[in-house]
Amino acid sequence: MDPGSGNVVIKPLSGQLTHDTDTWGKMDPYVKIKIGSTQYKTKVCNSGGKFPSWTDVLTLRRSTEDLINIEVWDLDTAKDDLVGQGALAFSTVLSGGNKYNGWVDLTYKGKSAGKILLDVQFFPDKGTSSTTTTMTGTFGMPVDCFLL
Repeated sequence: MDPGSGNVVIKPLSGQLTHDTDTWGKMDPYVKIKIGSTQYKTKVCNSGGKFPSWTDVLTLRRSTEDLINIEVWDLDTAKDDLVGQGALAFSTVLSGGNKYNGWVDLTYKGKSAGKILLDVQFFPDKGTSSTTTTMTGTFGMPVDCFLL
């Protein structure tokens, strides 16, 4: 049974990216996480290239959404480039005892773009209706990323 609403704490840990959007130099990747209509993003991993890592902790509110959507972007001067996108089924988090620590595949225009390592925990509300639709979020801003 779906526990309904609660807080979802997501830590994007690292990426193994195969789609490189920079011809010269290394990519400056960041992650966007979206649940329903609420979206938060990590700090940019400057010169993280194809193997970035992050230390951000994103807390999003879930009501009854079935997917956690993930996008990895490359920060650019003119316009940021999409590196890849993927999704994690919320049922996967629930079946792991409200926890998930593993890789999520990313694609770009139907082709593999790499993968991202996520640590996800769900904290269901106690005695709250699953029809709650209020969503809030916070995120931490690390001083810098770690290059692997």
